[in-house]
Amino acid sequence: MRFLHVLSAATMAAVLTVTPAAGRDDKKDDKKDEIVGARWQFTAYEDKEVIEEETFRATDDLKIWKGGTQIGTWKKVDKDTVTVEITKGKMAGTMRLELVNKDKQIYRGPWVPADGSKVKKDKASAKLELLQK
Repeated sequence: MRFLHVLSAATMAAVLTVTPAAGRDDKKDDKKDEIVGARWQFTAYEDKEVIEEETFRATDDLKIWKGGTQIGTWKKVDKDTVTVEITKGKMAGTMRLELVNKDKQIYRGPWVPADGSKVKKDKASAKLELLQK
């Protein structure tokens, strides 16, 4: 699980924090999810209000998948930092995330929504949390 080690060592700079999706019904997504990779929950905020949540998989080949569709890419910047680019969906945009909790694999940092988004860029942030290795 090279990806997991990379992300655990990497710090994601977006205010992107990932937390388990307790009580969430992800069965719909799981039916189409045949991608092998770490399962993450992504939460986007405007100010401190949650505006979107998604579960996706990140693979060793630096791709991010939602079900069977590639929705973005990730890249290791240094030991504790990664960048994420989501190209499809409501969470489209870029983020530079830093590891804020190594034990729980939580990353946070600023989120720059894609052009055309109604989210105010100066108030956008994100959270990324490991759900399953």
